[in-house]
Amino acid sequence: MAALIAGVALLATALIHLLVVLRKIWFDQEEAERMVRAFSRLPSGPEVQRGAVRGMATINAMLLTMGIFLVAVGSWELQGGGAMGEPLKTLLRVTLIGFLVLFAAHLSTIWFNFPRFLALPHMRGDAGLITAALRKRRNG
Repeated sequence: MAALIAGVALLATALIHLLVVLRKIWFDQEEAERMVRAFSRLPSGPEVQRGAVRGMATINAMLLTMGIFLVAVGSWELQGGGAMGEPLKTLLRVTLIGFLVLFAAHLSTIWFNFPRFLALPHMRGDAGLITAALRKRRNG
């Protein structure tokens, strides 16, 4: 039951984040810059803060994926937790693999700003964290 409640809460949070926050920063550059400034309270550099905002779409997709995973596990628990059917096993595998791929894409968006289509449109020209550090090192 706990997994089902957590999954529904996570899905609701992800949908609200998608419809309110992500939609706003996707289309409004000033709002995205405001979020970067809000992240300045975190103990990380400005490049990491900007990268975290740049990768907000992948964070949202990860939340949605984990919400689906938890709802599936919770529904299985409610049915007594017996043997899993093939459709449920497939759903759990797909959501888990999807989460891992999205996590890698999120790190890649922060570190290298790749793939660019996952970054906010007005941040697609940014250098990623590692890319910028390598350029700085090479140029002295």
